[in-house]
Amino acid sequence: MKKILILILTIIFSQTDVNFSLESKFGEGISIKNSGSTEEQYNYFENLLDVNFQFKSGTSLWSQLEYSDPPIFGSPKNGLNKFYFQYSNDDIDIKIGDIYTLYGNGLSLNMINDQNVDIDNSIKGLEFNFYSNDQLKLFSLIGKGRYDYRSNPAMIVPDRWIYNTVYTTGLEYMFRDLGTFQAYFLNQSSEISQEMMILYNNEHLDTRIGKEFYNRIAYEDFRDDTLESKIKNMSWYYSNNLFDFIIEYSKNNYSKLLGDEELGYKLYSSISTYLGGFGITYEYKDYNEPYYIQSLSGAPIVYRESTSILSSRYNHSINFGDEIGHQLEVQYSVNDNLNWMLNLAQANSHIGEYYEISSDSSGINKILKEFKHSNPLSLISMNYNDEDIAYKPFRQFYTEFSGYAVSGNLFYQIGFDHIEEVYKYHNTEYMDFGNIDINQLINSVDIEIDSIINYELGLINNQYENDVNDLNYIYQNYYDFCYLWNICEGLTPEEYAENSFENDFNISFHDSLNSLDINFNNNLSNKEEELNNEMLDYRRDQLYLKKYSYEKQDLITIPTRFSWKFSNGTSLSTYWEHQWRNVEMNHNYVLLDGTIDGRTTNVEKYYNQYISLSYRSMSKWSITYFYDSELHEKKLNGVIWSEEFNTWTGIDFSIDMNSNSQLSIFYGSQKGGRVCANGICADQPGFKDGFKLTYRSFF
Repeated sequence: MKKILILILTIIFSQTDVNFSLESKFGEGISIKNSGSTEEQYNYFENLLDVNFQFKSGTSLWSQLEYSDPPIFGSPKNGLNKFYFQYSNDDIDIKIGDIYTLYGNGLSLNMINDQNVDIDNSIKGLEFNFYSNDQLKLFSLIGKGRYDYRSNPAMIVPDRWIYNTVYTTGLEYMFRDLGTFQAYFLNQSSEISQEMMILYNNEHLDTRIGKEFYNRIAYEDFRDDTLESKIKNMSWYYSNNLFDFIIEYSKNNYSKLLGDEELGYKLYSSISTYLGGFGITYEYKDYNEPYYIQSLSGAPIVYRESTSILSSRYNHSINFGDEIGHQLEVQYSVNDNLNWMLNLAQANSHIGEYYEISSDSSGINKILKEFKHSNPLSLISMNYNDEDIAYKPFRQFYTEFSGYAVSGNLFYQIGFDHIEEVYKYHNTEYMDFGNIDINQLINSVDIEIDSIINYELGLINNQYENDVNDLNYIYQNYYDFCYLWNICEGLTPEEYAENSFENDFNISFHDSLNSLDINFNNNLSNKEEELNNEMLDYRRDQLYLKKYSYEKQDLITIPTRFSWKFSNGTSLSTYWEHQWRNVEMNHNYVLLDGTIDGRTTNVEKYYNQYISLSYRSMSKWSITYFYDSELHEKKLNGVIWSEEFNTWTGIDFSIDMNSNSQLSIFYGSQKGGRVCANGICADQPGFKDGFKLTYRSFF
């Protein structure tokens, strides 16, 4: 029996190409979270083995085995992680198992697996493609899958999940002269639990889907739900000698959380051309499905995801359900050794909301309203007026020069990156004062404040005068006792009064008056400060016209890279980056008289510097030194109340063990930061005084 099994395996493998890909990661140290306020023991051990069988019959089998306990992101895994079986010939292509696929530009369907950001939105099922001829392709997909995702990129383990059942069918036709047309229909059913309803309800200050759900559904009505989505997707790609053009449109009839059906859409287009030596690309997006839970799609992000170490930590986090945006990129080769690139991107949400607050005999009324329109030019210029803020505008300007010098031995890359963004918008409140005389209201409040201040300070003055009178009365009694009754013990009346006062109270009369003056001045100063803050609060609450609550950042990064190639084949490379980041958590009040109360607005300023220096030898080993620093300054009401300076350093040694294997060893500290892939982001925690090992092999 063993001989027969060996013979069968020999026949199979003689007709089969097999390759393996192994990646192992180990790390141990201290993780740093919450801007350094939290430290805890941190370790991970990840092992991924990809096995790929290519049979000569046109079939293939891919599988991924994983042992991760614990992984860098997500939950521990042990065993078969993913697999699919595929058969292909000239007419058909069939895939069974874990399906990863992209239709069009991903507006409706883009299933990927990216370990770096811990995203896997695949389904287990069947994908079928039939090629009628070299122009027509028919395709279909059916399957089920669980999608795990995060409400906050800083979470190591996903806190949300949804179960999808999917059916798709469509066609793609390539015209001889009119480009390629694709159309498909997607039906999706998504099971979501009552627990997820609670999480969406809790984000009512931050997202449209959370706010709409919070205002519509009472807590006691939360329950499990099945969301239905019917999507019609069409795309057209056309290319000629002058330009390339893409347009894709997705129409989505979907159900809201515990709600009725809603109509949404996504639109993406792109045009690129080459004119006078300039390569020009323009992209446009309009994604408007604000109450749809994105799980199977992955549309183009239409902005530049930075490769800079510092800039990438603060990449824009796209809202695939509610965002309009543009991107323009221009590339130009000045000569064979000098290239220039410019990229400008802008985005914002579809609507800007605010609350209108009024009062009447029934109480205080708070009504959610929308701005009627948006001025695109104002959004692009980032004016930060009321309307712009509510639309959460984002703008990025990037330019770069790169090329070779010194007979091709020196490679250089110098960039400038400027990002401005309102990344959180909670609300803006507008007070409706109706027919009230504004000037009269301001005067009455100011008169009332003056009256309160005069009354409170008058109490302190009166108390001081009473205390002074009491001391003088006691002193005068001692004086009169000596002067009138001539019982002075050989002292003058003044001396007798002084001695008697000091004997009875253990303090001289003059020192007592001085102490009383000091206490009075201190009490008066403290009371004035207390009253000033209280009256500022009172005046603000009585007279505010607008109240803001949003967060914005302004970020400038200068990334540079230089690499020198020596004549013996070795090289020396360096990355040197500077970054200035200003963050404003705005809680300003605008009062009726035009003054601004910004006492509760926080401002944080950062200056970061990143340096890496790497040497690579001819024998295929390299050593790299890393230096990362941050100066962090916090201000409240214009006063610096915190200032910190931190550094992270480390050394990495890597060696190519052979043409297919590499081993990397790191020791030291690393600053945490955001990692993004096609708009999906995850925050890696900082790493302190630790050891990391990575091994990759292909065989």
